[in-house]
Amino acid sequence: MTNATTHRTAARGFAMAIISTLLLAGCGAETKTGSNGTGRAPDSPDPTVASGPLNGLGPLDIGGANLQESGTAVLINADFRTGTDDLRLGMTANANGSASITSGSGTANGTVAQSLVRAPVAMVDSASQTITVLGQNFRADQNTLFEGAESLAQIVVGDDVEAFGMTRPGAQFQATRIIVRRPATGRVELLGTLDSIMGGTAQVRGINVNVTNAQLSLTSPTGIATSTSSTLAAGTLARFIGTLNPATGAVTATSVISSLAPARAEGDVVFLEGFVVEPPASGRFRIADLEVDPGGVALFPGSVGVGTRLKVRGKMRGGIMRAESAEIIAAASAIEYSLEGVISNYTTTSAFTVRGERIDASQAAFRVGSASNLANGLTVRVKGRSANGKLLAREVAFLN
Repeated sequence: MTNATTHRTAARGFAMAIISTLLLAGCGAETKTGSNGTGRAPDSPDPTVASGPLNGLGPLDIGGANLQESGTAVLINADFRTGTDDLRLGMTANANGSASITSGSGTANGTVAQSLVRAPVAMVDSASQTITVLGQNFRADQNTLFEGAESLAQIVVGDDVEAFGMTRPGAQFQATRIIVRRPATGRVELLGTLDSIMGGTAQVRGINVNVTNAQLSLTSPTGIATSTSSTLAAGTLARFIGTLNPATGAVTATSVISSLAPARAEGDVVFLEGFVVEPPASGRFRIADLEVDPGGVALFPGSVGVGTRLKVRGKMRGGIMRAESAEIIAAASAIEYSLEGVISNYTTTSAFTVRGERIDASQAAFRVGSASNLANGLTVRVKGRSANGKLLAREVAFLN
């Protein structure tokens, strides 16, 4: 692998530095004053890692945590930003900071959002609402957010698609956000754990990736610098960026960004949303990369099995998340997204933009104003659901 100059990106290194700072800050003497009205001291925030799709922006709603985002450093794929303006609903992310395990309220210090794949679409199955991109199968549902298309029906083979999502059982992903780019750029990206590497070829999610001439980068709190000593090894989570050979299906990587797994330290509060991907065993089950222990108490309403979608909160104990509360998300339920931002591109009540999301407020209830007050430059909070490539607003509140 070749050496190169420093690149302005960040990931686990910067996340670990932030968590270390938070842990050090919590090592001093603690003084609690006041009351929350119950006679008990208010619940104090603890070092926190929240993982899952972004269900809200302003604050960041991830895995049931609601994290204030002012001053948050952000890594989206391979690009580092100093603010959250480019984050979008449905992007899957890991955010670190501090939060109350009881209320979920807190502050994000760093957020890493990573799509699972970007490549030409190889197959579209309208019947199962599934697309195949670089050998990866993504299922869309009523909650999938679309950008560049209104639905799966508008996507065709060969389209340049970037997909965010959560791991489902059976080598499939639940698409949370699908971005369609036309015309295609030829750029290919793949996020995955190395199954093996031999002779300059890595196996990642069943795809052969040639990394012989790839630039290998490691992260730091201020950016990402090319590594002069580290090597890729099986079990490493990395992002591969390069080109695709359509004849063989192999990828030639020009850049590899490694160590993107979230750093969850002992005692950290964890908020997590995802699917149970392995059969419960020994009273435990796995969601994405994390083993969850319900602690032997009846935390989970209904039946939890393979394919159940959950929001869980708890603390890290011995490398395992020990759950303290949980919520089942029914397959047929409509997720309510929320975002706060400035109106732009306003044309009608059913066509304007807030933080990059197209909004249809034709059926919305309005607070502190009415539909006639909608105008570019005003700050609003929007709550609604995914519909035809837009956010169909249930409520719009004016904030200025």
